[in-house]
Amino acid sequence: VEGYFRMAIRDLIDAGEPYLSNAEKPASSLKLDFSVLRAVHGKAITVGELVAHGVPLSRLEHIDGALSNLLGKGFLQALRTTTDRWAHEVNGEPATPILSKPDEVFTDVARTFELRHIICHEIASAYEIEPEEAARCFESCVAFLRAADEFISEAIHPGAPLTQTDM
Repeated sequence: VEGYFRMAIRDLIDAGEPYLSNAEKPASSLKLDFSVLRAVHGKAITVGELVAHGVPLSRLEHIDGALSNLLGKGFLQALRTTTDRWAHEVNGEPATPILSKPDEVFTDVARTFELRHIICHEIASAYEIEPEEAARCFESCVAFLRAADEFISEAIHPGAPLTQTDM
């Protein structure tokens, strides 16, 4: 999840305006050292990469904050109504939101971050995770990433052709 959102932040910022200007707030906490400045000067990294790797993304609130700033609107709120263009425009299915139960998905994604913290930073052997909870959290993360990818792709390339014929 964190890796996907670092890539998405990079792609949004590197796509240019308005995302580049909107990156000012998330970028304000970046700490630069000479090696980073040299990489920017040598064009070894982009501004999007620099910001993407400098923002915290270890909680759902971090992701919502960073993406809401970049997009200029509430990210989680927007995901509530994000539809699958392929299913609707190509397959002729009704335009229904990807997240049928967004509050449950957001709760499970937040829980996934909590579980990750427990496993990585605490005494995980003293904590038992139920297989059902792990499976539910996994499925929610997949749905969350699917909706996020659809929304971000549409933000960067609005109305882009979906089929080879249309391209």
